[in-house]
This record gives sequence, C-alpha cells and structure tokens, in this order.
Amino acid sequence: AGADVNRAKDNGQTPVYAAAIMGYVDVVKALVRAGADANRARTEDGQTPVYGAAWCGYLEVVKTLVEVGVDVNRAKDNGQTPVYAAANRGHAEVVRVLLEAGADASLTDKAGDTPLAAASRNGHKDVVRILLDCSVAVDGP
Repeated sequence: AGADVNRAKDNGQTPVYAAAIMGYVDVVKALVRAGADANRARTEDGQTPVYGAAWCGYLEVVKTLVEVGVDVNRAKDNGQTPVYAAANRGHAEVVRVLLEAGADASLTDKAGDTPLAAASRNGHKDVVRILLDCSVAVDGP
C-alpha cells in the first residue's frame, strides 16, 4: 500500500502544504496527481497550501494550486486570505493571479484589515495599484 498523501503532522501540515511553502511546484503537482487534497490541508492556525505559497511569493505554486481548483478565499483562523498574505508581503504577480482566479480583495481579517491596507502600510505601491485597478473598496466591504 502507498503512503497517505493527506496525512497531517501534529501541527496540521500535510505533504502538499510542506511542498507549497518550500516552492516545490513539481512536488505539489505530483502530490495532487496522487490524490492530495489541497483544499483540505490546513495547519493548526488554518493556513492552506495556497495561503502559504502566497505568503512566500511562490507564483508557480500558486498558479498550480489555482489550476487544481483550490478555494482562493479560504482564510486562516485570523481571517487573512491568500490575497491578503501576498499583498502584505508585496508579491504583486501572486496578487494578480489570485484576483484573476476570483479572490475577493475586499474581505477583511478579524481585526478589520484589508489587503489594500496591508500593502499600503508596507509600501508595496505595485500591489496597491493592482488592487485599486480591480476596484477594491478602500475601506473594505
């Protein structure tokens, strides 16, 4: 019998999550082909593989996860979404890919913070432009 590709460690990390946050796009693809559920995988604080890849700026991993149909609006426990993570860290192309995949950049985290506010606060002008170009509400929903 083969290994369980969805088996999580005690902290909730699955093989597909670990591969996503390391930027190993070929491993992510292989795991998904082997039946890994990239939507189910969540760490103990609720991070999904697409959130982790967005935070790290791994564009090709994000594209791969989008192609297999992950929920791009699934937030971690504090309400931060993958587009928030990418905006906060200044990963403009990741933000663009997530928006094109249907990410809702007007969603706020539990503190009321938005991707636009995070990008602005951190001086990520290119991300701010992308978010404004997609008509994101300046004050959230």
